Amino acid sequence: MAQAKSPKQVERIKFRTSPRLLRLGREVLVIALGAFTAYLLVCLASYSSSDPGFTHTGASNDIENLGGRFGAWFSDLMLNGLGYSAYFLPILFGVVCWRLLRQSDSEDMGYSRLVHGVGMLFVLFSACGIEFLHYFSWSRTMPFESGGWVGILVGAWAFDSFGIVGATVVFLVIFIAGISWSLDVSWFTIMDKVGEMTCKYSGWLWQRAIIWFDEVQGFRLKRKRQDTVAEIRRDRAKKQPPRIEPKVTETKEGARIYKEKQSAIPMFAEDKVPQGSLPALGLLDKPEAKVQGYSKETLEMMSRLVEKKLMDFNIDVRVESVQPGPVITRFEIDPFVGD
Repeated sequence: MAQAKSPKQVERIKFRTSPRLLRLGREVLVIALGAFTAYLLVCLASYSSSDPGFTHTGASNDIENLGGRFGAWFSDLMLNGLGYSAYFLPILFGVVCWRLLRQSDSEDMGYSRLVHGVGMLFVLFSACGIEFLHYFSWSRTMPFESGGWVGILVGAWAFDSFGIVGATVVFLVIFIAGISWSLDVSWFTIMDKVGEMTCKYSGWLWQRAIIWFDEVQGFRLKRKRQDTVAEIRRDRAKKQPPRIEPKVTETKEGARIYKEKQSAIPMFAEDKVPQGSLPALGLLDKPEAKVQGYSKETLEMMSRLVEKKLMDFNIDVRVESVQPGPVITRFEIDPFVGD
């Protein structure tokens, strides 16, 4: 029969499984794995074929790898075994760090860790196979085979079994499944999110494109208008100002008309009118004309305005003279040849 645990044993178990200690230990592990990931990446990036490694003794005892002797051995082994797909190893270590950081204290990771590990292996194997099939020419310029030993093993078997097309499809399916399992993501969810973001921002992008097109078109029209105005001003500077004709004045009335004006009639004398008074006969006289006209500067401006308005209809003319009048002002224009 199972024996009951004493309070001290229960307290000791709780202390061992304290969530705070687990969280602190996980954070230390994440930091250590992150540093180790960066170290592996430096080792792979600073690989030199002259360093002593797993497959050869090296040309000299001097180690050029920034990771030291371990870095030289590690990079030589991984690059010969996996090819350039070995650069997925630091990425996979980064995924492990990310998962440890996201892991909750109550989450059961037994089955999930197995699935994630299988997904990472799928990514490595499929990447080596694709590298062997489609980047075999790289092996001519590097000291290791394209895809490494793993690529030669799985790539040659897949090529003999399914051909280049079938092997590529198989490796791509395995690669996509490995990414989905290792990162715990759904490709259909990603497609839904991408479609949602596309529908959300497509209208905004279309509006921005219309605004940008309007701004560009307005800028071009503004430049064109400025060029046209500058050309018109240059043409005006070359033209002679229009000739202003003198105003036609009416003939003044002679002095005789004033003498022959009707004088006061005795019968309408105010002293003989019984009531009120009669209006003065001067109201029947012709009123004095109010002379109004335009200044010389105004007439020149009006002549330029006539030229500009006719130019809007592609009629190029030149105002030769202006004849102002009391009611109508006449402009004498000279059209250019072809207008």
